[in-house]
Amino acid sequence: MVVIIVVFYGAVAALAAGLVWILHIPLDVWQREWWHVATAPVQIGIGAVVGGVAGRLICALIDRTGLFRDILDRIRTFLDTLDADTASVVLLAGSAGFAEELLFRGVIDYRWGAWIAAAGFTLAHGLPMGLRFSGLAYSAYVFMAGLGFSSMTRTWGLISAMVAHAVIDWMVLRHIMRSHR
Repeated sequence: MVVIIVVFYGAVAALAAGLVWILHIPLDVWQREWWHVATAPVQIGIGAVVGGVAGRLICALIDRTGLFRDILDRIRTFLDTLDADTASVVLLAGSAGFAEELLFRGVIDYRWGAWIAAAGFTLAHGLPMGLRFSGLAYSAYVFMAGLGFSSMTRTWGLISAMVAHAVIDWMVLRHIMRSHR
């Protein structure tokens, strides 16, 4: 599983870097996006708190409503197929947070805006889940999360969104591994 994670998210990060070059995004502006208002330690703290609160709320929503049950079953099957352990889930969550935010907020949001970045984020995550109610609800959740990550990037900086994304993914994946066997 580690090789798959590294290759896939390495390719996503390489795509983001390539788009920076192709779209002529000035590196000094991109660097300001990274270090925006808050210093890196402050962004990490904010991202960890926001991600922790959001992750806990999402897990509680899953437990209390059964929403996304079929989607969670698909994710669990995927994790089982890859024989995922705790370390690989941490790597998956961290890699997703870094590479996806680099692409969607660091490049797409910067170039075309939050709405386009959130739509792309939804296409990458939610749309493949289907057009039934749970798939549409999941797509709406992913779209709102994308707008939230864009807001974090603009308010505190890209690192805060990367950390929040990674913490949410880790908490939800850990929850799936523990409770959906």
